[in-house]
Amino acid sequence: MDCSISSSCNITPRPSAPGQSPSDTPSGTAMGKNVIERDKKEFSLLLDLPDDIQSKIFTYLQARDIAHLRRVNSSINNRLKNDDAMARAWYRQLASSHQTRLKTIVATKDKDELQKWLQRFTKDEALIKSIMDRQESIHFPALFFSTLTKLTCQCKTFKLETKATIPCTLQRT
Repeated sequence: MDCSISSSCNITPRPSAPGQSPSDTPSGTAMGKNVIERDKKEFSLLLDLPDDIQSKIFTYLQARDIAHLRRVNSSINNRLKNDDAMARAWYRQLASSHQTRLKTIVATKDKDELQKWLQRFTKDEALIKSIMDRQESIHFPALFFSTLTKLTCQCKTFKLETKATIPCTLQRT
């Protein structure tokens, strides 16, 4: 069984398909969630497809669909992370003119400038390195800007810098 915490996993048979007897489909509860044990001998459709086919399927999904799919199981979640599927789906939502503009920005900046840009929003050097190591990838603009957007959304405070002051005179009447 794929249940990592066997002490919290209680198997109670339940059919998963019409016409299937309850004893054919072992299921249970693990950490408060209903789980169904997958028979390793059976074809599981998505999980058993080659990586390149899975990646192609992911290109047809919207960001919302990928977010839901990531919750299905840890294998699919890890596959989606490694595939940068969410970043690519986020990027596809942008108008082509915006995509072109982002590609131009990434192409005109050197590696140090891009790293400094990310460092403004995170101190996670491993994250920055993993993103910058993929700079030659065709999907780098999507990965870079979706990560930057995510990090920006997670910021709790911003450092204010005074660039200029505007003199304000109030006229009393």
